[in-house]
Amino acid sequence: AAGGFLGLVEPIRQLTGETLGAAVADARVGLVSGFGDPELRRQVAFSVAMIALSAKMAKADGVVSTIEVDAFRQHFIVPAGEERHVARIFDLAKGDVAGFEVYARRVAAFYGDDRKGLEDVLDGLFVIAAADGAVHRAEFGYLERVAEIFGIEGNAFDSIAARHVVTEE
Repeated sequence: AAGGFLGLVEPIRQLTGETLGAAVADARVGLVSGFGDPELRRQVAFSVAMIALSAKMAKADGVVSTIEVDAFRQHFIVPAGEERHVARIFDLAKGDVAGFEVYARRVAAFYGDDRKGLEDVLDGLFVIAAADGAVHRAEFGYLERVAEIFGIEGNAFDSIAARHVVTEE
């Protein structure tokens, strides 16, 4: 379900030089400015938010493992030649978990009423959390909060979590 859940990184291809630098700098404070086209600005904001949300998910248990980064790469469709740009944003965001709620709200706003899209994003974040063999308590709390911001609660959340969390009987 989550395979390729983030195909909207294409706008990053349009970021070059100073523009990319501004987007990366803006990612630190949750802004995306300097783009004339409002739709491009919206898509870039979404892309940066998704990269940051994923990186902060990987950091939620305190350590960003190589296997979590690999899980991100497997589920985030990055246009050829843009890997370095995405890696820069990811590396900036993985410094700590702080600010993840801003990015979650931005993603939620992008999807609007598209509940399936939001569930796919949450599923993808669970993939990153579970990549190292377990969804740790701090990661689960992070995912619960993201789900709350997305408006995914109750059985919908439990169903997504059940695909990734192994419980002892």
